[in-house]
Amino acid sequence: MGKKIILAVLLLLLGVFTYTQAEEVKTKVTTGGASAADIVSYQGPKARIAVGSFEVKAAKAYGRIGEGIQDMLIDALFKTNRFIVLEKAAVADLQSEYALGESGWSSEAPAKGTFEAADIILTGAITAFEPDYSGTGGGGVIIPLPLNIGGGLKIEKKEAYIAASIRLVDVKTRRVIKTGTVEGYSSKSSLGIIGGGLIGTVALGVGFENYKNTPMEKAVMIMLENAIKEIVDSVPAEYYRYTAEGKQVATTGEKKTLGIVGGMDKFVAGENILCSEDFAKYNIGAVPDGWILTNTAVEVAEYEGKKWMRFLKTGTVQKKLKANNNYSAEITLFAPDAATTVSLKYGDIPECVIEGSSMKVGGAAAGDFKRDSSHTLAISRKNGQVVFYIDGKRVYTTTTQGSFSENLSISAKGIDINQGQELIFTDVRIAEYK
Repeated sequence: MGKKIILAVLLLLLGVFTYTQAEEVKTKVTTGGASAADIVSYQGPKARIAVGSFEVKAAKAYGRIGEGIQDMLIDALFKTNRFIVLEKAAVADLQSEYALGESGWSSEAPAKGTFEAADIILTGAITAFEPDYSGTGGGGVIIPLPLNIGGGLKIEKKEAYIAASIRLVDVKTRRVIKTGTVEGYSSKSSLGIIGGGLIGTVALGVGFENYKNTPMEKAVMIMLENAIKEIVDSVPAEYYRYTAEGKQVATTGEKKTLGIVGGMDKFVAGENILCSEDFAKYNIGAVPDGWILTNTAVEVAEYEGKKWMRFLKTGTVQKKLKANNNYSAEITLFAPDAATTVSLKYGDIPECVIEGSSMKVGGAAAGDFKRDSSHTLAISRKNGQVVFYIDGKRVYTTTTQGSFSENLSISAKGIDINQGQELIFTDVRIAEYK
């Protein structure tokens, strides 16, 4: 009998060793984040963020789980040193302090207008919450004991899993900056006896409200770490524009403005309109009148509620227009793929070429050109000086080049509408200055 007990113990130890003895941790994040070292050592400008409520959608979770995640995210974001974290949940309490001052009971109450506003709000939902992921009777391995002992040893795995969807939203524009899913998974071996009882039964979990020192506690911490990495990696550089005291600084790649305003810093269109075309009178699929097509095909298309001329293949379109020596040109265009090259030429202004993520004028670099949305390119030609504007902002100044051409010429290369390599344009306007 003694030998059998020793054998059973040896089998038990072997099972623990081969199955698992240490805690197992798994993580998942939908996009790569900054390293932990980068996060904790950050010393640069900060972004202003507020943490909104987290809806609880998981069947096994309850409302206060969402509140707990919200509180932990506030603490974690603050500790990254990358964010000015603004209180959202307790705004009513803060407002009561103002009311106390207005009532006359306090002479040191804060004045109105001192609240800082967040640029980004973080919201989300708890989409999965499994404190006992493997189930009470599932998972583990059973090692049979000798028949005259009876039953078996069960080495069971206690697992926990939690997942959340997160969303970063620009407060002013309501645009969604980023969405993602973060997860945390943790497991820990537990040893129990079933069907016999050598050492008794070991409880597999604790109460629903108490997760301390359980796999769920660790799973939550893992998910929280993944969430912070995802947030840090997803916030665009231009949002990091404040010192720790809340003073605004220049963002990455942005030069500090001095408040000097020149005579041509703001675009002003000519008064005598020679051409104004928004294609609104055409049906979708029509070919607009008055344009000369060279090695290309075009049609009228609709995008964001407007009519546009759409290139169906690489080539050039031209429109003949005669202007005097002082004139302006405007065009709104959208070329979402960097594989598409766009060029524009009119009069005696240097050729403007948009290639990749940059713009060139007369072969010289003239700044960046973002492909994420449509932009209005405007040109002012006065007394031999030519100024280029993107979305109303002056980006490049030069002089006239070559002889005057009466053809407004718009060319596109790399067009493949089946691959999203498009060029569409609208709101073409040529006008003379009086």
